[in-house]
Amino acid sequence: MESKDQINQLTYLLTQDQVYDLISKHPLNLVTQEQLSNLLSVHPTTLINWHKSGLIPKYQLGRRVYYKPSDIENAMTKLK
Repeated sequence: MESKDQINQLTYLLTQDQVYDLISKHPLNLVTQEQLSNLLSVHPTTLINWHKSGLIPKYQLGRRVYYKPSDIENAMTKLK
């Protein structure tokens, strides 16, 4: 189960406007792990931990990991 610190960190780092901006810039609605970790200013390992704890889903094609901005938005909505 995710820790309260992880939840607070996600909601603090990403505002609703940033999510909409991210969605509009990526028409395929997928961003790389690197893009999302840069946006959130967290290490990619943090994203992996959030995925393992069930906070956010990930999508994988071969060795590349992707995230959907809409999933990040849904995670934020669940945390409110």
